[in-house]
Amino acid sequence: MSQNFGKENQTLIYDELDSIYQNKTKNSTEREVSPISERIYLIGESLAVARDNFLNEQSSTHEIDKKNFIKATAKKLFNRVWMPETITKRSLIIEESKIGAMLLGDSTPRKRVEFFNEDREHWFYYQGLIDPSNLNVTLDSLTTHYEVLPDRILRVDDHKGKTNYNFLDGAELENFLLYTEMYHNLVMNKVYNTEPTVDKKLQ
Repeated sequence: MSQNFGKENQTLIYDELDSIYQNKTKNSTEREVSPISERIYLIGESLAVARDNFLNEQSSTHEIDKKNFIKATAKKLFNRVWMPETITKRSLIIEESKIGAMLLGDSTPRKRVEFFNEDREHWFYYQGLIDPSNLNVTLDSLTTHYEVLPDRILRVDDHKGKTNYNFLDGAELENFLLYTEMYHNLVMNKVYNTEPTVDKKLQ
């Protein structure tokens, strides 16, 4: 059963998470590490590593391309400085979110859907109803933030200025794990061109 998130349920300082997950010991609040939280945490870590690797590879490729003879010649002929397209963590997450949207609902001219991982502790779902007469106007929206705590998953819903706090359990918790795993598999294949793996010993 979902329960309210009050002051008595303070979240942990994230610097403590690695040691808690790795050692699987109780923290100062005597909360056991949940296998589902650990799994989702490691999925988030795997995605973070993939992003970092991709950005590092792109940076190296740009340095090589800048020395490319054809580009150097073009610079001389057209007096233009070659500027590589900037790829950032944010632009990668936007690409990932397009895949996440397909998992949770189709975006249409009247509806915008996003589902993405921001880092190892945070996932987001967004759904907005668009005004068909003005696509820049959102008539209604719901933002759900999932926070991965060592012992449970906190869901924070923000709708029409009201914020609700609940913990996932039962079928909802199992479904969230399923979606994060599907997201991980598809994103690793389609965005990062690599096989998805979650190593229990991932640092």
